[in-house]
Amino acid sequence: MPVELQLKLFLIFAHLGLGPLVVSRVESTYTNENIVKYSNWLLDIVVAYKEKNLYSISIQLILKLKKSNVTCKLVQVWTLLAECYLEAGETESAIKAYRHVIENLDPRHTGARLGLVNLLRRLGRNQEALKFLNPSNLVQKGVKPEISLTEQCDLIVQKREKSPLKSSHRSTVRSFASSDLRKTSVVGDIDSDECSVEKVCLDSDWLDASANLVSRDHVAYRLAYERCRMLDTPESVDSFLEEAWALLFSDVTRVCGPRFTQLALTLDSEQHRKLVIDRLASVAPALTDTLSNQIDAERSTTETNGVSSSDIWGLFLRVVDVLRARLPKSLPQLETATAWASLLPHVQGNDLRRLAASHLLISSSLIARHGTPAFLELRKIQKQVSYNIYVIV
Repeated sequence: MPVELQLKLFLIFAHLGLGPLVVSRVESTYTNENIVKYSNWLLDIVVAYKEKNLYSISIQLILKLKKSNVTCKLVQVWTLLAECYLEAGETESAIKAYRHVIENLDPRHTGARLGLVNLLRRLGRNQEALKFLNPSNLVQKGVKPEISLTEQCDLIVQKREKSPLKSSHRSTVRSFASSDLRKTSVVGDIDSDECSVEKVCLDSDWLDASANLVSRDHVAYRLAYERCRMLDTPESVDSFLEEAWALLFSDVTRVCGPRFTQLALTLDSEQHRKLVIDRLASVAPALTDTLSNQIDAERSTTETNGVSSSDIWGLFLRVVDVLRARLPKSLPQLETATAWASLLPHVQGNDLRRLAASHLLISSSLIARHGTPAFLELRKIQKQVSYNIYVIV
């Protein structure tokens, strides 16, 4: 009988639950020659045995595939092996199979990485699970690992302190009057043209630093979100607040650009913090067109990164809850977070969320006795209400 017909027959037997009757014959077909020609059929047979809860037989067949040079590097083979090991109760073997995928085959394979993390959490190995959720693990072996976000930002600040941009930057900060805020673009250049070369270098440094904010990698974005969920416990609430803040901040980075949002990482005075808050609140109405395009892009990537707008909105509300529980010490952070919320694409795409974010900004600004952001938000709401009344009439 031709090999193709044998494999089809074995597949039918497996789907009918009669696979154990022909195990020996099935194993005899898993030769190197057949694996080269019919690897897809052989994988389908393994999946059929697995669906019938015949995990030991599935493992035997997968181990034969693992020895072949054709299929030994297929991610599907190793993830299937890990799942069968897990169902068979061989957790350590499942961990080794998952680790082989993310360490040697495909570091960006989200399914294998999250499967490993969930398994480690079930075993109570939370610290080990957190390590595998670090976005820096997506860097391939042999590449120098990135330093921490704090160290990167410190280096950038040191470069700015030593550069001739410092004086022009200070003068520009002092010139940010309310009238100038309306004229300043979101990603406007705040440096002199004489230092354009150094400005480009510093911008490049900032783009490298913002890689840890996962603003350009949907896989890293997903890992960062899952890491925040795992850190949301009373024992690790400080780490949760820091990493959730960074994850939300990456959205603002995509909207405003690195030249503007870098100020948020170097806020060393109440005056600078209020400047950023006022500017965010004042430029938000002018971002409607930009945000609409950004929202469309976010919706198109929702299915690929596995993080929905509801997930990000829930994460933001959780951050607000933590900050409110720490009042009055956390008041500056609460005010900044609510101001940033008006710029999040996930918030701008929903009228109710946008209104809720506005109310949060107003309340936190009034608590902090900063009238400008609250006034601008109230005026925006007044215009919207007046327009609605006019349309109804």
